[in-house]
Amino acid sequence: GNVVTDQVWQAIGNMNWLAREMNYAREQERMTAALSQRNSKAALDASITLAHNEQRAWIVARDPSTPIKFAAKEPITFPVSFVNIGKTPAANIEAFVRVELMQSGQEPSFNYVPGTSMTFRNGELVPDDEVSREIPARANHDPIILTLDRVSRLLDGSEYAAFYGDVTYQDISGRHWMRFCRELYRGPTDMWYPKKCYAYNSSGDGRLPPNTPAKQK
Repeated sequence: GNVVTDQVWQAIGNMNWLAREMNYAREQERMTAALSQRNSKAALDASITLAHNEQRAWIVARDPSTPIKFAAKEPITFPVSFVNIGKTPAANIEAFVRVELMQSGQEPSFNYVPGTSMTFRNGELVPDDEVSREIPARANHDPIILTLDRVSRLLDGSEYAAFYGDVTYQDISGRHWMRFCRELYRGPTDMWYPKKCYAYNSSGDGRLPPNTPAKQK
C-alpha cells in the first residue's frame, strides 16, 4: 500500500511540475510575442516619423543680406525672411513678431502685447519659397523713432535690440511651430550677452508649448 501511495504522489508531483513548466513556457511565449509586437510598432512608428520628417515642410527665419537699419530720427528695423526649406508646402502660416529695446543686462520679455508687436499671415509657402518683412520696434502701434542719445547707447552697448517671434503653420503631417530670436548688441560679450535670446530658438510639432505670453489678436 505505501509503495502505491508513494507512486501516486510522485505522479501527482510530476504532473504539477509539468503543468508549471507548461505555464512558464506559455508565459514566456506571451512575453516574447508582446515584446516583438512592441518592437514592431516602435519600428513602424520610427519609419513613419522619418518619412514625415523627410517630406514635411520646415519654416525657418533666415537673416537676409540687408543690414539692420537704425539712425537718429528714424525707427530701428530688423529685416527677416521666412523660408520653407522642407519638401512640401506649408499652409496657414501665422507669425507674431516683435522688436524690443532693452537695457543691457536685461533679458527680452518675449511678450507680444498689442501695440508693440506685429502679426502677419500667409496662406501658403511652397518649398524653397520665402516671404520677407521689415519689422520696426513699436510702441502704441507706431514705430519708435530713435533719438541721438539712444543711437549712442545702442552703439556703445548700454542698450540693445532683440527681435523675436513665434511662427505656426501646417502641412501634410499636421501642425508645427518655430521660435526665433536675434539681437543687435554692440557691448562686450565677455561681460554679458542675452542668453535667453539664443535659448529661445526652437521648433516642434503640434501646438505651441504652454506658458507663452499672450499674443496680439
